[in-house]
Amino acid sequence: MAFIQPSPASIRELLGDLDAAGVGVGVDGVSILDDFSAAAEPLLELLRSVSGPSLTSDSLTLAICHMLARATTDLLAGVHLISHLYLPQAYTVLRPVYEAIDLVELFAKDPQQADLWVSTDKTFREFTPSAVRKKLGVARSTAVHDHFTEHGTHPRLPGARLSGAVTEGPYQTDSNLYLAVGPFAPSSGAIVAAYVNALVALGSLSARARHLDVATASVDVPAWLAKHIDVIRRITHALRTLETQLLAGGTVLSTQYADYLASLEQMRASIAPPAASTAQET
Repeated sequence: MAFIQPSPASIRELLGDLDAAGVGVGVDGVSILDDFSAAAEPLLELLRSVSGPSLTSDSLTLAICHMLARATTDLLAGVHLISHLYLPQAYTVLRPVYEAIDLVELFAKDPQQADLWVSTDKTFREFTPSAVRKKLGVARSTAVHDHFTEHGTHPRLPGARLSGAVTEGPYQTDSNLYLAVGPFAPSSGAIVAAYVNALVALGSLSARARHLDVATASVDVPAWLAKHIDVIRRITHALRTLETQLLAGGTVLSTQYADYLASLEQMRASIAPPAASTAQET
């Protein structure tokens, strides 16, 4: 088996790629990044409207607002990584969104848990994902959490399939191992699935933002509901964009990402190597 790196680049070049604009699947000039941004905007507006004194305790306000803000930030970082073809890393960043969702549910159900979250030095034991779900009285493990874990957080075969591939030659002993360090485009379906998972997580997070009404007087249920309906409407539009790409057989998506990788190679080629230093130490 031969080891092949599809897009060799230095670490500095790979870091530079993450500063470049990512590529999102889209139709008619509107990318999924535009759709995702539009869908997340009402949630951001809702969070920015939080003000005034706490309704019950400062701990509850801090815990719920932090979880919603942190999870929204995780979504932004995860989608950024998807758009740059870092799929396992995207799943790693996105998994805590669901952990934050469970914590918001727990704090709203039992405000004393928010006090404990703020005060305890044993959060690693009291608030592990399985411990939180046990406190909520739900299954200790979920299919969604497991999916994000095996595709990103922990090194498992499903995650390996998102960052490399084996191609078979004409003979059984003739194969090549493509193991990327940096971005990797597996299949169009895998890329679309990552975007879908991010959009579904956004919808779930937006639904839990209803618990802001127990943390602050500035957001009531009608205010949350208006924003949440807007989020869901925009998510639906984004999912239809992705559906169009899947029904097209992924040809357009594959071409877009092939062009993206080619543009990165051109960018790297244009970067002149740093001039050797001629300064002498004294």
